[in-house]
Amino acid sequence: MVSALLSRFNMNACKFLNSFWKKERIVWKQIHGKPVYLQNLIYATMDEQKIHEMSLTIVNNLLPHCEALIERVLYFGDHLNDLVYGGAIDMLYVYECFNKLFPKIPTVHGGYKFTFVKPEKTCDYAFLSLVLSVVSITFPFSEYDQGSFKTTLPPETKEIVSSLSTQALAASQFKRKESYAALMSLIIIKDIHYAFSKYGSDSMDETKSAQMFYEIMNIAMDLGIHREPSTINDIMFHLNAVYHLPPLNSRAVWSHLKVMDANYAVILGRPLMVNDQFADASLSSVAGSDIQASFIELQRDTATLINSVDVISMNDILRLRDRQIALNNSLGTFHKLIEPDPA
Repeated sequence: MVSALLSRFNMNACKFLNSFWKKERIVWKQIHGKPVYLQNLIYATMDEQKIHEMSLTIVNNLLPHCEALIERVLYFGDHLNDLVYGGAIDMLYVYECFNKLFPKIPTVHGGYKFTFVKPEKTCDYAFLSLVLSVVSITFPFSEYDQGSFKTTLPPETKEIVSSLSTQALAASQFKRKESYAALMSLIIIKDIHYAFSKYGSDSMDETKSAQMFYEIMNIAMDLGIHREPSTINDIMFHLNAVYHLPPLNSRAVWSHLKVMDANYAVILGRPLMVNDQFADASLSSVAGSDIQASFIELQRDTATLINSVDVISMNDILRLRDRQIALNNSLGTFHKLIEPDPA
């Protein structure tokens, strides 16, 4: 009798919660509008007319704010790249892209002004997407840090920047000619859309963002980032000659992707994408990379254990717990973690 009552209570509780969350989702959609799916944006068809309209939008709406765009690129390099991506985004690469796309030219009055150089090749729009995605991801982080900027960006300009970053990636047709710039742009755009976007009805749905991550990982492996550059042809550098870009920090990118691979495997219960038998790329050598390497190894071992079809013992779980505690104790304070001792 008691068990029957409890079962009925649990059933009614579940119905109530399902009804409650359904109403919450309806209200959320009424406030924020229809969700925008990332795949629909980056795989959109961009014909010559749309590309021309995109160029006009850049000239009319972004060129007057180029100083503000530069400030936000620098903000990303100084405050967000190491914290969010472990230095995976090569900032020399980004700066060079910006300078080639938005060069300064002298004026008759002795000053200078910015101009926009339209990419010559379709695949070169990936460079534009990278620059704009770097600018775009600073918006949620800098919303309450306006004191760091001497310039301002109107809300409508921020919307334009975010929209153009995906339009430029679609225009690059990155699946036809994969590039390092497109890879880095995809990494950032995925986070903008699924972690920070106002369209985030999908933001907490790891299965949606995982689909995009697997696309990113496939491109990374196509470019050979999972291998040491000395062991294979440097196919990841083949687009550099176009803009005379500097060497790339592929190891930091690979470290970031291995972290994400382990995270998705643990959260979603899926197999790891990276097989270490076929990946010999070294991890990042920046400050704090030893902690990152320990974290990656622990996450990968955790995913392998909990997703295994084999029987696991309590001792296996306790050993993982002990390793997690030891890693936590080695971190020290958060301030020390994000600002390592230069010595």
